[in-house]
Amino acid sequence: MNCELRKPPQSHDGFTLLEVTIATGLLVVIALGSAQMFVLAIRHNVAAKQQLVMALVAARKIDELSAAAAADPLPSSPPDALERGAEGFADVTVEGGVFCVRRWLVSPLPGYAGRAIAIAVRVSVAGGGDVQIVTICEAGGADRHDLRGRRVMRRRAGGFSLVELLIAMAVMVTFGSALMALILAGQSIARLQPEAADVQQRARIALQTLGAELALAGAGLDRGPQAGALAQFFRPIGPSSDGGITIWYVSGRAAQTALAGPLPPGATDAPIQNAARCPASDPGCAFTQASTAIVLDGQGCHDVVRIDAVTATSLQVRAGSRACGYAQGATIAQGEVRTYRVDPGTRQLLRRDEATGISAPVLDNVTAMSVEYLEGGRRVRVTLRLAAATASPLVPDLEVSYDAMPPNLQMR
Repeated sequence: MNCELRKPPQSHDGFTLLEVTIATGLLVVIALGSAQMFVLAIRHNVAAKQQLVMALVAARKIDELSAAAAADPLPSSPPDALERGAEGFADVTVEGGVFCVRRWLVSPLPGYAGRAIAIAVRVSVAGGGDVQIVTICEAGGADRHDLRGRRVMRRRAGGFSLVELLIAMAVMVTFGSALMALILAGQSIARLQPEAADVQQRARIALQTLGAELALAGAGLDRGPQAGALAQFFRPIGPSSDGGITIWYVSGRAAQTALAGPLPPGATDAPIQNAARCPASDPGCAFTQASTAIVLDGQGCHDVVRIDAVTATSLQVRAGSRACGYAQGATIAQGEVRTYRVDPGTRQLLRRDEATGISAPVLDNVTAMSVEYLEGGRRVRVTLRLAAATASPLVPDLEVSYDAMPPNLQMR
């Protein structure tokens, strides 16, 4: 008996229904995973929108309160005004379809001269966290039908061919790759949009703060032998020893008088002329305790002093480290001397009161500051470099420059 080994017959009709079902199941699993990532990207986009809306609502309230403070003094808020809805310090607004609750805190700053106040605004939404901004300022159709077509597929007993399955898989891979690229791009935008908005918001605050100070630089006396801009006697804007910029200006029109006696270096008693130059109702010439004054003699000597007490005949000032001694007739006036600099360690823009030596942060994540003095010092250009709170190569540092031509410097 001859035995012959025979190969089983091969089918040339394609894959069976079971094989196609398994392949389809794998594709469905991949598609479901992609859909889940797409839903996650949408959630991130919604959260980013809420963060942006909250930042805009908070910035708007900051601008309103700053403008109101410039016109009239603002009442102080309770210490816990940001934690609860204190009467007069909270409201509700709807912006871009987002229901926002705003609370704000107004508090004086004891370490600052004049009427400096801190304003903090916190905006929160239900289940969306909150945004807080802090600033320091001076007081004063047809119906639609859902038509779904029914697709009928004719099943062949022999299954699909290899070419058909490869084409289907190639189409699915192409679609999945495009969908994945969109999802990744959406996630990246959702992460970076709040960071970019925060950098731009901080740049706006920096320009607003520095612009207000530079506009006042060199403001001088209204009366007396040294009347006029400070630039007549010394440079009211200049570099500080720690790489910042120091700004001098007279801030009070009433608190201006002359010394009735000498003020040697290190002395704490500054006699003032009050009989002829100060109103009878205010023998202290409008000077107040815990304020700052500028002393100058018209010959180039100038110093900043801190006033600790006021009497009818003299001002009690801190000894400090005055560079000059002043004779009778030298001018003393209420003013401000402030230095702005960047601390590279903490990456903060700081403002220092030169009368007290106290520094307070103005902005976070400021990496560098440079100052250029142009046109003989009559024009000043301040450049700041701001970085994102979370370092990312997709959010580059933002560099902003502010050119100022203070009017009191143009008379020099």
